[in-house]
Amino acid sequence: MPILRVLGYVASAGLAALLAQQVVTTYYVARIDAGLRTSLNATRQLGDIQAAVIEKNGALKQMQSTSDAALAQLRATLQVTQAIDQNITQIDQLNASTRQINDQLAAAGRTGQATLGDIAGTLAQLKDTLGQLGPHVGDLQQMVRADAGNLADMREQVHQMDQKIPGLLR
Repeated sequence: MPILRVLGYVASAGLAALLAQQVVTTYYVARIDAGLRTSLNATRQLGDIQAAVIEKNGALKQMQSTSDAALAQLRATLQVTQAIDQNITQIDQLNASTRQINDQLAAAGRTGQATLGDIAGTLAQLKDTLGQLGPHVGDLQQMVRADAGNLADMREQVHQMDQKIPGLLR
């Protein structure tokens, strides 16, 4: 009977060791499970963030397209503005010429039909130049309106982007 007792103790000790090992294994499996759940949640959040970034990138492409259109419009505006600047320079030159003629008239009095012809010619050139200025000013006004529309579109797109991921653009 002592052998059966010894075997009983050995079996009890074996079962106790097996139980202790199962408790430790269960503890580590529970930690692994918690880690996997945390990792899964983080992966889901990362997926959500990636989807939002992809969506914002689409909005950025649209904003780039609008920016390109605005740049083209600004280039056209620059050309019209340069043409207006040239007209203004011509007007300044013609005004300077007219002032010079007026000074000559004041200093010399009436010098005759030739001086009046010069004045008439200069004024005719001034009238023509002013006539050329009118269409350019109208073109510039249309371009400024178009620029204002482009800027409003860009402002709306930025607002939409900020609504998709608040605070990302700050």
